Amino acid sequence: MTLEELREYRQAIRNSKEAQWNREHLHKVPNRDGSSSGTHMRRATSLREPQPSQPTQPLGAKFSSSFRARQKSIKDSFSKGSVKEMMGRFISKFFIYDNIPVEKANSLHYENMVIGIQRAGEGVLPPTPYEIRHKYLDMEFNDITEHVNTLRATWETYGCTIMCDGWTGPTRLSIINFMVYSKGNTIFLKSVDSSGEKKEHEYIYKLFKGVIREVGERNVVQVVTDNAANYVKAGKKLMKKP
Repeated sequence: MTLEELREYRQAIRNSKEAQWNREHLHKVPNRDGSSSGTHMRRATSLREPQPSQPTQPLGAKFSSSFRARQKSIKDSFSKGSVKEMMGRFISKFFIYDNIPVEKANSLHYENMVIGIQRAGEGVLPPTPYEIRHKYLDMEFNDITEHVNTLRATWETYGCTIMCDGWTGPTRLSIINFMVYSKGNTIFLKSVDSSGEKKEHEYIYKLFKGVIREVGERNVVQVVTDNAANYVKAGKKLMKKP
């Protein structure tokens, strides 16, 4: 709550108390013996025709309306105080109230986002959730695909290493991941759901053969796996057969 909004709230409290005091004291008519009667009437009206008192607006509704009317825009907020501090507050609200880990502020994409917003200037609307989920996600996918294809073009020149790793979760979901390393760059090739399969060496061997064909037999220098017995046996069979 800003200082101005706090003053509005206090003024609303004072107005409410003053109206309540007027109803309890100024509108009571004294009896002949000097005591006050319980009938609430206005002094300026006839005692025979009491006028109904005007209803007092509820404090909550009055304050709520005042609060909405007094909300400052972002532009007004930047007109006072430190610009950097106000920008920090608006950005921090996003992290705090949307439960975003503050470590994400170290992300290169976060830095690029801020620079992009600054260069776009005032009046440019941010993307909607639908645009992020469809338009911009598709654009990122196309960029990554193009990058991977650029790396693939170097496999024939420098060769590559196929890396394989299995993982089984608490729900017995079993996943086998395949990655390709070449000249300092590693890309994720694909993931195979092997939950309903027996992890015998014949099954592992067939997976290896499929990945090697996809990468290119002439491009593969070596295959790296864990030391489980089924993987070792599949690797030996792979070296024997062309």
